[in-house]
Amino acid sequence: MRLPSAALLSLAFLIGCDQRTTKTETKAAASAPVPAPPTAAIPATADTPSLPYWVPPTSTDTLLTLNGQPYHLRVQSELDSTQHLTTMVESEPGRSDMIRGYEGRFTFTLRDSLNRPVFRRQLHKADFYKRIGAEVVVQSGAEAPTFLGYSAPFGALVFTLGFAVPGTDWGSEAVLLLDLQGRVIRMANGNDYGGGPESFPTLSKDGYTLLTEDEVLRANRPAIPLEKPDAELRSAFFLSDTALVTVYELGEWQKKRTPKGTEQEFVSTSAQKKIPNAFVLHTRTGQLLGKFRYDGYVEEMGYTVPRFYSPASYTLYLLDENKGLTLLPQKDPANAVFLPFAEMPKFIAPKRKTEVRFEKQADRKQYAFYVDTLEPTHARCQLLYDGR
Repeated sequence: MRLPSAALLSLAFLIGCDQRTTKTETKAAASAPVPAPPTAAIPATADTPSLPYWVPPTSTDTLLTLNGQPYHLRVQSELDSTQHLTTMVESEPGRSDMIRGYEGRFTFTLRDSLNRPVFRRQLHKADFYKRIGAEVVVQSGAEAPTFLGYSAPFGALVFTLGFAVPGTDWGSEAVLLLDLQGRVIRMANGNDYGGGPESFPTLSKDGYTLLTEDEVLRANRPAIPLEKPDAELRSAFFLSDTALVTVYELGEWQKKRTPKGTEQEFVSTSAQKKIPNAFVLHTRTGQLLGKFRYDGYVEEMGYTVPRFYSPASYTLYLLDENKGLTLLPQKDPANAVFLPFAEMPKFIAPKRKTEVRFEKQADRKQYAFYVDTLEPTHARCQLLYDGR
């Protein structure tokens, strides 16, 4: 269920096993966005007191290898101030207002090593009305699409395109898959701005699986929905190419009366607060690989799970700032281990040769941990900051 929030979107992604930038069979080296030529400002006049939002055009070039051959991908976005779009929005019960914006175009061009065109596909704002909502897309600018990578199993170039009402956190992303003829073969939900679960569009390293906001897309297999009854998704991220971690808050939405009227409140029972709410799924088979209890997710401009991946020990560490660390072995996710702070030795210098140090901040506390790469369950902690 999508809920609006006043907080702005944090676009920082956690590093580790769930990196947003992926490397599949395609070897891609994205260059920096090509600066657009200076654009003359559109003058405001007495007849145009509130012009639609305007952003300059963008152009991004990427060199990539497809089936062993080099290709050049150019992605362009631009607003057209000569074409106006309008739609009606209900501002209050029984009243609708007209909003307007400029037409936006998104052009995807793929060329081979001899600069011969392979395809050219142009999409317009209207192509995203159904997925995002016309009330958002009409007012939005035309931001540069983000290239996530090429998936050989899907046979598709994967992008995200974001739309938002200017000056607000009201908006979201669309996930776009284009085949090598430039045809749209799939469009899915991306990340909601200003709130919602930590479920960022991510392509697995082997290209077989694509995580979206509310489902796991699989090449040549049905998608796995992430929504569950009596639960709200708080986070989803890859543990490996074939394992996905999902964290839920169990409960249901109930109406609550307030002096200002009726509001929705998410309520969990005592029993729901004790049973497993985190699950590890095999992305190829859909099989449940493991489950455990985890309450350390943080809500601040959306939900996040503070975590650190140690490649030396193939172990994922999940922080609960009030309880301790949950260790999730990448090769054996059925056997999650919980290390409470009460049983964790405090750090005393020096740092040992077999230890790796990482810092994590959750809601009000910041810790440094020293975990042994040879014995992943051996960890020392140091409280760096307590904002209670």
